[in-house]
Amino acid sequence: METRMRLILQASRWTLLLTLVLGRVAAPVHAQNIYVDPGNFGPSNGTPDHPYPTLSSAAAAAPAGSTLVLRGYQYTNAFTITYPETGPLPLIINKNLKLTTQDGAAQSGQPLGTQRLWQLTGETDYEWQVSTPGQTVTRFGVLGTDLGSSFEHGDRIYFLFGDTIPSFNAHEKRPKDTDSVAWIPADTDPEKPVSLNFITADDGYYGTPNIHVPPGVPRVI
Repeated sequence: METRMRLILQASRWTLLLTLVLGRVAAPVHAQNIYVDPGNFGPSNGTPDHPYPTLSSAAAAAPAGSTLVLRGYQYTNAFTITYPETGPLPLIINKNLKLTTQDGAAQSGQPLGTQRLWQLTGETDYEWQVSTPGQTVTRFGVLGTDLGSSFEHGDRIYFLFGDTIPSFNAHEKRPKDTDSVAWIPADTDPEKPVSLNFITADDGYYGTPNIHVPPGVPRVI
């Protein structure tokens, strides 16, 4: 009888231990504040004393519904911390993460301004030393252009270029300092290679636009 009771007690202890272990494993991880500070170069676990150094690492580690607390600076300070990463955005949305700051303002995403994406004309990208997406010399006889203006019309985005540099003898085929017009589909993703389509003349090279002014309409230069 004593041996039987001992076996029952031992089995009960194992059952209790197994229940505790399984309960701990299955316990849900609750939303919490996850701290981020790009100035932290030491250990990181998302706590105020050991914040994650990047938005990406914080978003990956954060339980769903958590709040990412970004370190910032006061507006009176000329320096504002920037978190230029855009990769974790889908993860932030899928996990329903919230963003807030402490100690002032912080900027998330690409900073305002211009960013070089693609060389639009010519055959070779002179900075990256790779082939350009548009190959405009081969396709349209366009070696380069002056500045241009763009606008959207219908399902296209048009580019009105100034003085266009041809890859052929311009004196034989085009008047001096001629202009050109190119276009891309309006839904073109600028983050992917952009290939211009020039409007061409009958000879297959880029065409020169002509401005027709109706009679009686004064010309404005």
